[in-house]
Amino acid sequence: MEKMLIIDDGYELFNSVQLSFGYDEYKISQAKNEQQAIQLTENEVPKIIIMNLPASENCGIETLKQLKQMPQLKKSNLILLSTQAQQKEISKEIEDNTIYFIPKPFSQNDLTTVLSGIRTREFAK
Repeated sequence: MEKMLIIDDGYELFNSVQLSFGYDEYKISQAKNEQQAIQLTENEVPKIIIMNLPASENCGIETLKQLKQMPQLKKSNLILLSTQAQQKEISKEIEDNTIYFIPKPFSQNDLTTVLSGIRTREFAK
């Protein structure tokens, strides 16, 4: 079973993903903040990391850089739930084909589509 990490300070996203994917497809863990995420990834390497970016001035670029520099996470796929402005800012700083953006507000279908695309890409390798 593949591992998934959700970085979000609330439970709504975690519960939604758990109900949709967690029982058969993924073992899902949650980190409340970036520091907790880094600690969790030292022990378990998630295939997928979903990060809910807060709508603030700091759009998570430093956290993304730190996560992508961790050797064990080089092949992990990052799904960012972000505003369009955050997406543009992050894209300027970080160019990586394992980072996916889902604009807020998002639907469960948006997440399903991205996860299917990741699986298809991995299968093609």
